[in-house]
Amino acid sequence: MKSNPNLYDDYDDLKKWKAFIQPSIQEADLYSKEFNHIDFSGSYFLDIGFGSGGLLGWARQQGAIVSGVEIQEKLIKEARKAGIEVYKELKEVPSERYDIVTGFDLLEHLSLNEISLFLDEIMRITKPSGEVLFRFPNCQSSAGLINQFGDHTHVTMLSGPIVLHLMKNAGFIDISYKEAR
Repeated sequence: MKSNPNLYDDYDDLKKWKAFIQPSIQEADLYSKEFNHIDFSGSYFLDIGFGSGGLLGWARQQGAIVSGVEIQEKLIKEARKAGIEVYKELKEVPSERYDIVTGFDLLEHLSLNEISLFLDEIMRITKPSGEVLFRFPNCQSSAGLINQFGDHTHVTMLSGPIVLHLMKNAGFIDISYKEAR
């Protein structure tokens, strides 16, 4: 047994990711619905905590210039093999570079203090007219609680009102949230 195991060792096995940088049919359909109000063509797109990279692959198919932030070396190597620019830390990302920034199933992996610092960095790297989209388990619903407690790396319980408050405090404007259906 390792004396200091990394919580993300073999995370791709936990998530049962088989394909990398290629969205499944279901993911592509979900992304098309989630992003139907955004024109990706020629946009600089950054996905933070990109995991299997399905969203990166989909955004590239829509014409975006894609980059990602990831901590897992295996996933970084897969993205780089696919020709995607990858950062290991958010502080490496250039200021005001991105038109679209996403963090799907990411915020719940951070403490509230880390989320506040993270949002400051998101403000720094996003263009003033850019869009930021987060997805997280809604802990005000039973379905959200199932997702929250189905992953040992989740540390913070969130809801739309909590994230809205944190984003307002970080200086974001024109903020809205919607619950999954």
